[in-house]
Parts: sequence; structure tokens; C-alpha cells
Amino acid sequence: MLNRRLLRIKIYQGLYAMHNLQLRTIEQGKALIANQFFVPFEERTEEYDADIDAARAVLATSIFEEYLGKLQLPHEVSTDLEPAVFSVIVKALRFYREELNEVHHTQFRNIVSETKNLSLEYARLLWFIRELVNQQREDETRKGARFIDNEPSKEHLLKFANNPIVSALESFPQLEVAAARNNLGYEPTEGFFRQLFKEHIKSDEKYKTYIALEEATLEDHLNFFKHLVKQLLFTYVPSVSFFQANSITWEEDADVIKNLSIKTLKVIAASPAEVPTLMALATDWEDDQVFMDTLYFKTWEERAALDTNLAAVSKNWDPSRLALSDELLLKMAITEFKHCNSIPVKVTINEYVDIAKGYSTPNSGTFINGMLDSLADKLKEAGEIKKSGKGML
Repeated sequence: MLNRRLLRIKIYQGLYAMHNLQLRTIEQGKALIANQFFVPFEERTEEYDADIDAARAVLATSIFEEYLGKLQLPHEVSTDLEPAVFSVIVKALRFYREELNEVHHTQFRNIVSETKNLSLEYARLLWFIRELVNQQREDETRKGARFIDNEPSKEHLLKFANNPIVSALESFPQLEVAAARNNLGYEPTEGFFRQLFKEHIKSDEKYKTYIALEEATLEDHLNFFKHLVKQLLFTYVPSVSFFQANSITWEEDADVIKNLSIKTLKVIAASPAEVPTLMALATDWEDDQVFMDTLYFKTWEERAALDTNLAAVSKNWDPSRLALSDELLLKMAITEFKHCNSIPVKVTINEYVDIAKGYSTPNSGTFINGMLDSLADKLKEAGEIKKSGKGML
């Protein structure tokens, strides 16, 4: 199931991408100004003065940078500027704001879409298991065809392919629909499943123990398939590489996919005769979307005010000297303090300290813990944290 930490990580990654997109858009705005004051050599006349145009470009770029974070256009300086200079400044600022606004919203839509796609990747893993099961059947078929007098394999040796859990996975209406709509039956490289089955699953010690059981219980089947899910996602190199190639966020998503898949297997094992259903990605997806929306848009839109909050607890604070990853995590935490009234302050601090340990510098966990403790105290004193209920502060 979805957890808030994963959602925080996805928002963090989206904001990190937005920072880089912002820098790129600023450079595009500067290029627009530079191009305005560049005259090709073949078009230059004797009266043309390159130094004057270069000075105009420098002035326009300087004012463009000054007004990037302001809401208004520089009308108050228009009387002191040449019309051509003022015009290109306004043009560059409008380009910057419109472009950034568009990519800002596109980025968030991508985050939501990527999160929803976890359901697809979870269904894909269940389908993947079915393909591996088919591989054992094909393996036995080839073995039988190789020797005329070959005796059929003993029934217990086929339990990987013939058991109640597999039967349920192979008569799974929702999985069939998902496969038809989303092409779950993707085609890896030729022989991929055969190699994976032969070189990794058949040599797995737990597989050998499982196959050797002459009488396997439902619990035996469940325990092996739970083990298989974990190995496919985290240990078997070919499958891990394959999943990573199909999803750029695989490392963050794998735990959720694992949990959804194992819960599905448990439900099947508890009631093997019932028609299985795909697990819901979240218990309250609408609430999760509100959380993501608040965290993403408020952190981005209030970034200037968040700089002020950070400066209040850091002497001689200079944004350029703070690691971008730390800066973003701190700003997200402040946003959560201010706007997510149902999340206790201590929970927010613990979450961002843990995320920092995995996504920032070696010392970031300790640094962020200290900063957030001080920030929480300052914001409480200023009345900017409004939470109610025992333990919320």
C-alpha cells in the first residue's frame, strides 16, 4: 500500500527536477535577450555599434534576473529604459513565467501519473510470476521430448506450476483485463524467462527445498511465493535489471509493489477457491492526492517565504551554500508544518530526517534534525503552526 514517505520522496524528486527546469528556463530567457541584440555580421552597417548592443543586452539581462521572483513586471523602470530594452525584458519575463507555470503543472501531473502507475507495475509483477510458471511447464515438456523413454516427472516436482496459488493467478479476471488494456504481456529478450528460471530460480536453495516436499501445504506454497517475490524484486539480477529498465523510479516503488503482491498472495492462500481481486493502491487515494498537491504547490509557490523561514534559524544563511537536496527537504518540512494540520510535528521531523539519510549528504540527517527542531519552535512562537490534538505539536 502507498505510504506517505513514498509520496514525500516523489514530491521531493519533482521539486528537484523543477529547480533544474527553472535554471534552464532562466537561461532560455537570457538567450532570448542576447538574440534580440545580436545582429549577424552580414547584416551590420557602418553605423552599427556592437558595444552599444552588448551593453543593452547586459542591462536587460540584469533587470530580467532582478525581476524573476517578483509578481509585477518592471513598469516603474520603463521611463529610464530605451523602448527596445524594456520590450525585450518584458518579453523574456513573460516567457519565463508562462514556461515555468506550464512545466510546473506538467511536472505535478507526471508525479500523480507515475504514482498511479504503481498499480500497473504491481499487476505486471503478478503476470511476471505467471510467465515463470509457464517456463517450468515448458522445461518439463522439453525434458520429456528429449528422451523417448523418459518417465513423467513426479507430481510433487511440478508444484511450482501446479498449486492453488498459481491456479488463482491464472484465473484472475482483473489481471486479465489489466493485461489486455496495458500490455502486461511485454516481451523481454528472447529466452529471458528460460534463463531466469534455469540460472536463478532452479538454483535457489528455498526453491529446491520447496520442490522436494512430497506433501506441500498452502502455507508452504505461500511461503515460497512470498520468497520468490522478494527475490525477483531485490536479488535476482536479471529480473531487477529488467524492472529497473521498465521504471525509472523502481528503487523507490519496489517496496510498495512487494507489499501489494504479498498481500494478494496471502488473500489467495486464505481463500484459494474465491476469485481474487487486485489490491487498491491506497486506502484513501483522494486524501493522498490532497497531501501531494499541498506539499508540491505550496513548497514551490511559497519558496521566497520559505527562504525567510530558513534564514531565521541559520546565522548568515546563504542559500547558495546549502545543498539543494537539504534545502528542498527543509522547505517541504516547513510546508508540512504550516499546511498539513493532521500530521504531528514530530512525525514530519522524523520523516524528513530519514529521507535525508537516503537522498542527501552523509551529515544531512543530523543537520536537518537540528534545523527542523529550531524551525518548529520559531514557527510555533510566530503562530504559523496550527495543529490541534494530543501529540500534534
